[in-house]
Amino acid sequence: MTDDLPDVQKFCATVVKLHRDSMGWSPTGKYGFHVTTHLANIGNDNSWSDSWEEWYAKAFKRMLEEEEKSHGPDNYMKILTTAMFEKVIPRLLRPLETGGRQIEPCLIHSDLCPGNVKPDAVSGEPMIFDSCAFWGHNEADLGTWRAPHYRLGRSYIREYHKHIPPSPPEEDWADRNALYAL
Repeated sequence: MTDDLPDVQKFCATVVKLHRDSMGWSPTGKYGFHVTTHLANIGNDNSWSDSWEEWYAKAFKRMLEEEEKSHGPDNYMKILTTAMFEKVIPRLLRPLETGGRQIEPCLIHSDLCPGNVKPDAVSGEPMIFDSCAFWGHNEADLGTWRAPHYRLGRSYIREYHKHIPPSPPEEDWADRNALYAL
């Protein structure tokens, strides 16, 4: 293992393969996972949901509950989270599965940051580990790439989109990516 970032083409090819090969193979046809997976020490509520919006809102709520347990209640945060659940999540995720559009759940890693992706020191092939896997929207895996401190960024997103374009409505992609980065 090395501390270098993975080769953009090899890494994105690996992620694309994971997403493409698993699309349409969710064992229930739904979003979620059959066991609890963990993002660090926080367990995901992976109970199955019929819609991506429903699953994502449930998982997001779980993370916010853990945040409140850790830091205590915050009135300003309550105002923001109300807007998130009533406006932002429905506005950005509902269009993925309405108006004749649909997305296929695929197996996603959900924590694709450089600490969990390293090139093999001998072969240079990307090694991806420490996942918090579930069946979800493929674009959710690209959220962490947006954060400047993770050093992945636009070149990785552009390479990924050469193989799997943004889900329609495409004009919402950047905003969905910002949501997934939270």
